[in-house]
Amino acid sequence: MKRATDGRAMDRKKHLRASNIYRLMKEPFGLWCDYFAPGDERVEESCRYDEIIRQKGREFEETWVRQNYPDAKKIEQARSEEALANTLRAMLDGVPAISSAQLWCLGDEVYGKSDLLVRRDDASSDLGPFHYQIKEIKMSFALRDHQSMQAALYNRMLGKLQGYTPFQMSLVLRKKEEVVHYEDYSKRLDELISYWRDIRDGKSKPEPYGPDKVNPPWRVYANRTLDENMDLTLLPDVGGATREKIRSELGANRIDGLYKFSLDELKQKFEEKLGTSLYYHAQAYRAGKPITPPGTEVGFPRKARHLYLDFETSGEIFSNDADADADLDPQDKKHCYLIGLWDAEQDNFVYFLAKGAEKETDIFRSFIDYVGDPKDVCIFHWSDYEVRVMDEVAQRCPDLSKGLGAIRQSCIDLKEVIKHQIYMPVPNYSIKQVAPFLGFKWRQEEVDALESMVLYWDYLNGDEGAIRKTIDYNEDDCRAMYYTDSSLCRMFGLPFPGRSAES
Repeated sequence: MKRATDGRAMDRKKHLRASNIYRLMKEPFGLWCDYFAPGDERVEESCRYDEIIRQKGREFEETWVRQNYPDAKKIEQARSEEALANTLRAMLDGVPAISSAQLWCLGDEVYGKSDLLVRRDDASSDLGPFHYQIKEIKMSFALRDHQSMQAALYNRMLGKLQGYTPFQMSLVLRKKEEVVHYEDYSKRLDELISYWRDIRDGKSKPEPYGPDKVNPPWRVYANRTLDENMDLTLLPDVGGATREKIRSELGANRIDGLYKFSLDELKQKFEEKLGTSLYYHAQAYRAGKPITPPGTEVGFPRKARHLYLDFETSGEIFSNDADADADLDPQDKKHCYLIGLWDAEQDNFVYFLAKGAEKETDIFRSFIDYVGDPKDVCIFHWSDYEVRVMDEVAQRCPDLSKGLGAIRQSCIDLKEVIKHQIYMPVPNYSIKQVAPFLGFKWRQEEVDALESMVLYWDYLNGDEGAIRKTIDYNEDDCRAMYYTDSSLCRMFGLPFPGRSAES
């Protein structure tokens, strides 16, 4: 206990919790806010998806421990001091495994709760002819750097408590177990902890890395801070590293600091692509409206029909970054469940809904039938996600490959059409940035892509009314693309499909 506490009381404001390693590495501004931001700036943004992820993570950990270490002693978290004492008693008793173990080194101003300590008898410690080793359990497919750093901090605390520092730690992932070596992370860990102390003590004030790069409860405050400062990361193609480069090369700390530089000057300082982007996007902010370079002739693809397409999928079909999606889906199978289309000529929204993965092929057949001969159709989408979904479905369902292949030839990424012609005063060219700038509003503030997925799972679990919100959200995504197309055409004096940008 003396080693653990150093005679100090644990203080969450003064001591670094190991789980905050992620925030320290990815969003240190949020940690700074914990200490110094006004309390009334906190905005709690609840997200059922995130809570489901956390719950599934806890279930994954508990199931893995139960299957692999059924006799592990679990440390109940009634009070943290009591849990610490119970952890130390279990270590002194030499039990084979300890789950939810409290590890403190308040002399070093750190503490945390490790997933699992496993007894090893191949080296002695102050506990006896054995020692414990860290096993962290993460519901992810790939090992992340912050996970290894967090395990390294647990390993350091464990080493000080038991008088022997293991040279390696294990991280249990969804499909495998990774072994990492403590010495590979020890020096960086020292640097991170020193950085955290500077933040805590007011010696260092990190900046947000860009819009929406800080998680709640400080996301809104961080975004407003960027807006008020006309931060350089509000320019497309500018992240934290590029921001620092612009500052060092030009002495410009804000977007309006770029106004005085010519196009040639920016292209000389940076490569041509970045210099051009900086110049025209800064000028778009200066004008407060979309602009084009002199002599640019803006044009949008046009055919007899114009459809604006958006898919909703249960799980991120193509990315293991959405680690838990497959397990979250009640059917445990990723699939496209909703195809939405805004038909400009009909001034109407059309959708095809699948209730379950086994109905996915049915909605794609209906989609193919509705499009008809795609040669005379512009099928607009935003980014390439819909095209990749169609390719995946075509691979799984060969009888759909011909129809989807033909549709694919008529697909047009509206984001790329706009991005390569028009410079807009927005941080990026996501539809959630571009359409609102032009005046479009989604009807449901509480529904986004993740919430719509959870609503679909509610629908699969028997809540028939839940799917209506998802359908409305999908319709608004489709209408946002049409609104963007027709609004920009109106702005630049071009003909646009359908009835009106205001419809």
